[in-house]
Amino acid sequence: MDRYIYCVYKGGIDIKSFKNLKELESYIQQQLNETLKDEVFEEVRDTIQKHIDSDVYDVYSPTVYNRRETSGGLIADENIVGETISDGMIEIKDIASPSKSIKGTTYDNSNPTMFSRWINDGLVPNIFNNKDGYPWTEPRPFMDNAREDLSNNNQHFEALKRGLKKRKVL
Repeated sequence: MDRYIYCVYKGGIDIKSFKNLKELESYIQQQLNETLKDEVFEEVRDTIQKHIDSDVYDVYSPTVYNRRETSGGLIADENIVGETISDGMIEIKDIASPSKSIKGTTYDNSNPTMFSRWINDGLVPNIFNNKDGYPWTEPRPFMDNAREDLSNNNQHFEALKRGLKKRKVL
């Protein structure tokens, strides 16, 4: 005789049945991974974008180049990506690439986060001319500040709870 585990959610709207605890565990893990890819990713991306605005774009207005912003720049949705690296874990990174150098400076494409690290850590090479003292060479720690903001305010945990409730796991 098969044994079934029934899960009745608040309100009795959704009833799921599982043959064993392994099936239940697998279902919960799947819902968790989907929540990470959707609600948690969106919350973290929004926080990163908020810090790109305040820590990068609001610091100065460029005179030597034009910012790409939402058209392929650092803040563009398509450049902030999330990837599930294992069950229950997502990696979110900014993969924007730098503007083409007018000096012929090469860019290592093997590390898709190099440009965001340059900006965050103040390691941006002068790809436009040989002059010193440009504000883009100073650290603008948008990723560090986004991480601290999330750590202090737990927006990502709230997004996790919202997503799991939406999926009727909480």
